[in-house]
Amino acid sequence: MPRPRTPILILLMGLTGAAHPDLSAPSSTACEVPIRWWIAEVDPRFGITEDDAARAVRQAGMLWELALGRVLIFQESAEGIPVRFVYDERQQATQERQAREVLIGERLEAMAETEAAVETAQSRLVNRRIVHEARLMSFEARVASHEDMVEYWNQRGGAPPAELQRLRLVEEEIETARLYANEASDEVNALVEQMNQATDQLNREVTDTNQARVELEEQFPIMRFQSGQFIESRSGIGRFTFSREVEIRIFQFENRNHLRLVIAHELGHALGLDHTGVEGALMAEAVVANPEQGQPQIQAPDVESLRNLCPEL
Repeated sequence: MPRPRTPILILLMGLTGAAHPDLSAPSSTACEVPIRWWIAEVDPRFGITEDDAARAVRQAGMLWELALGRVLIFQESAEGIPVRFVYDERQQATQERQAREVLIGERLEAMAETEAAVETAQSRLVNRRIVHEARLMSFEARVASHEDMVEYWNQRGGAPPAELQRLRLVEEEIETARLYANEASDEVNALVEQMNQATDQLNREVTDTNQARVELEEQFPIMRFQSGQFIESRSGIGRFTFSREVEIRIFQFENRNHLRLVIAHELGHALGLDHTGVEGALMAEAVVANPEQGQPQIQAPDVESLRNLCPEL
């Protein structure tokens, strides 16, 4: 039977410049490590705690450290970059879609149970029919033999007393067998009805689940989300920076692995990296993220870009 497909969302993670004037000069803090950070805010509607958020940032930082072969690039400190989890319609839509997918998953499980029930009913029906048809053939052969014997003696003016007694016993046995055959037929018919009901239920569940998937894709189509944002606000003249404020904001994530990917992308901006045009790189402007993806990794183009920008790293 057809199985609904799982959507893949295209998720964007952006770099935002300052609202202050004179931003032509590159950040004076690019390549300076360790990059210090702290969890400034986690909206409880994300369903994670501040400890969960901090753990995700540490794990995202470790992705860079493992890729570069260097530790302590990122450090948790109240003097560092504030990381804020800002809840809005992006995460709300993600959570609503995921809740709907859970319901569809439960329907799929129910379908699997119904399908198993149909298969069991079919198997029982086939086996019972084989036994019933074999016994019915034997019964009909016995009836025919008895009728032939009755006809034989009728043509001869009647059976002798001993043979007549035997014929009566055979008739009683045949009548008992006829009752068993009728019960077996009723059992087969009941199995047919049971299988038909299970099949009808399965067909309804398939129709309802497919309709639910169609409605899900209509209400939550593939969309472009800005999942995170690195904000850098500087003021200065030329290459001189008078003040600088930075912040990381997280808006949307599918699961814990995707959260680490979003944070690792924004930490790349904190290191000084801009977006790359290399498809599939962590620092690509558009990242195709499968909700079922495994552990994210820093890609070779990301490491190469950072090495070019910061040879000492």
